[in-house]
Amino acid sequence: MEDKIKELMETVDKLNLKITELEKRVHDLETGSIGTGVYLDGTPDYVKEYINKEGDK
Repeated sequence: MEDKIKELMETVDKLNLKITELEKRVHDLETGSIGTGVYLDGTPDYVKEYINKEGDK
């Protein structure tokens, strides 16, 4: 019986860790610049600022 409880506790701990990881990923997606639909790596800062400003309209 103790083994089952221990196994269940380990499963719950793994699920909690996975939920925390998923919440962080969702937060990063919601607050990051990924939602612009434009590939911004390697572009000058003034271009990124313009795209982000125009994207907010």
